Amino acid sequence: YRQVGGNVWEAWGGNFFLLPYLDQAALFNQGVTNFANWGTTYGTLMNHKMQVFLCPSTTLAPARGTNPAGWDGPGTNYAWSTGSSVETVWAGIRFNGFMSYTQDIKMADLVDGTTNILMGSEILSGSNSSGATGIYPNDIFYAGNGAFTSIANPDFPTQAELTNIGTIARNSPIGYKSNNGTMWGWYAAGQSTLTTATTPNWQYPSAGGDCCPGGAHDWSYGIISPRSKHSGGVHAALGDASVRFISDSVDLLLFQRLGNRKDGAVLGEY
Repeated sequence: YRQVGGNVWEAWGGNFFLLPYLDQAALFNQGVTNFANWGTTYGTLMNHKMQVFLCPSTTLAPARGTNPAGWDGPGTNYAWSTGSSVETVWAGIRFNGFMSYTQDIKMADLVDGTTNILMGSEILSGSNSSGATGIYPNDIFYAGNGAFTSIANPDFPTQAELTNIGTIARNSPIGYKSNNGTMWGWYAAGQSTLTTATTPNWQYPSAGGDCCPGGAHDWSYGIISPRSKHSGGVHAALGDASVRFISDSVDLLLFQRLGNRKDGAVLGEY
């Protein structure tokens, strides 16, 4: 997370700092030059199409500038894991995953070992819908904060607690966003980060609490499930840089523990 403009939501995410290693040093240097200029950062740099962040098997993101909510871009299908918690963005030291926002995560903080921690996985771009309801599985539906604050352990939501959130999001959402997964450089949940609170390709819509830019709840709560158009699962990178295909049918608690860098549990086979 690196704030660029005057508002906290005007910021680069972790992907920006990969640019020199992706033959994009010139784009990186432009970003550094414009660290205080959100208009240029969003309008030009974040809307530079990066093929490396796009999965050839998925639906392309809608064209820039066409989403009714704005805040859109050329697409992204890969995101970092913030862990099993249902908190997003501003959880600070409460994040339990590979990636955080305002707290630096060091290799020494990966207590469970790099081979036992999910580093990142796949996401889908939003549908660009402007209708009365969003479109599953692409969009993010808002279920209200109450369904999230009632979770007994935010790091390990139970199947029943998740089903409650998913049912509300599917059947009686208070709103939705369809611009998620469109901006590879933006920090927000649903843009450059995901969670492991649910198993991949969750049967319910990805869900936020009650609001705002980023495609998911930018401020407190969200469930951003790994999603892909591959049959039966998603590709995932572990902390040691190995890549696994993880099935949609993976055990819920095992997958949550895979996202949690410090739970100390033995994972077992998956």
